[in-house]
Amino acid sequence: MDGFEDPANGSLVGGAAGLPETSITHGGKQSLPFDYDNTGAGLSEATRTFDPAQDWTIGSPTTLAVHFYGALGNSGGGQVYVKINNVKVTYDANPAAISSPLWTQWNIDLSGVGMVNSLTIGVEGAGAQGVLYVDDMILYRQAPAPVVAQDPGTDNLVAYYALDNNAQDGSGNGHNGTLEGSPVWVSPGWDGTGACMQFGPQDARITVESFDVTGSGITLAAWINPSLFTNDARIMSKSQGGGTADHYWAMVLSGGGEDNLQFRLRTDVGATTSHTSSGSPLQTDEWTHIAVTWDAADPTMRLFKNSQEISSVSKAGTAVGTGAGVKIGIGNQSISALAAGPGNEIRPFEGLVDEVRVYSRGLSVAELIHVAFGVVQK
Repeated sequence: MDGFEDPANGSLVGGAAGLPETSITHGGKQSLPFDYDNTGAGLSEATRTFDPAQDWTIGSPTTLAVHFYGALGNSGGGQVYVKINNVKVTYDANPAAISSPLWTQWNIDLSGVGMVNSLTIGVEGAGAQGVLYVDDMILYRQAPAPVVAQDPGTDNLVAYYALDNNAQDGSGNGHNGTLEGSPVWVSPGWDGTGACMQFGPQDARITVESFDVTGSGITLAAWINPSLFTNDARIMSKSQGGGTADHYWAMVLSGGGEDNLQFRLRTDVGATTSHTSSGSPLQTDEWTHIAVTWDAADPTMRLFKNSQEISSVSKAGTAVGTGAGVKIGIGNQSISALAAGPGNEIRPFEGLVDEVRVYSRGLSVAELIHVAFGVVQK
């Protein structure tokens, strides 16, 4: 039961259409959209009543794990809570979780819980408004520990472009970029602060002089907000031509609708491999953190969307391929690729880009959470 017919309750389960969410999911094919609006109502909550009551002592569970996913557009703060038999437990580990497009695992102690007649999820706080996605509410004898964000440090940071009104490299390695064509600085950036860069159409790009990634692996990461999906749009690439075999590494938008993440990688073993995710398309006019990783210690190309792995494929090698003199392009095909002549056309990304990073090893999920959101999940 939600607030559909109760003006004092600002919740709506399933959105206006009353349907499950099928693209933002945690462990299956669907999640529960929970719209909340406390701008007029006193609270927003939805309740599941069990008739007959459920016996939560069977199997001796100790923990209820709840997984929820926020949205960048959520406003007014707000605090997530759960009620078991009308006994409220609030989530207070990370206030930013409600507005982070990231699955948060919340472990709730079940001490003293026996027969359960009702289970409620809600958001309290005057003025809070937005949407949560809820999935995988699971009883555990011993719950898995939530992923805790881990700072990857700067030892393996090869290049970092905050794009706050300049294309300077913040890693200290001097890989500064040069603006070409007509990219435009836009404020604010992905998190409502600073600035970002608007690319497209045609010739807009940032060009970076050649550098190689020479550690144990590679991570490419960025926040992007597409305004239009175009043919094989380059987010970042090092390439001496337009074909797959010409790439050393690249993060691309491709696939049937040109809206899926693609990773191209050459190692010291074999030709360049191109791998595209499927079933997890990006959306226009929406900020999404994307990342791709590979490491010799775990020779698998992995693709991530908001720090959640969405696809992978094996890729042999002991090091990332290197290419002296081959320039890097951000937001478009690289100049080195265009210089290869006819058939190596521009591949512009149309939209906003922010916080571009390159690491010389494959980052873990915990490290990607830190890179994307800078928060600790508990």
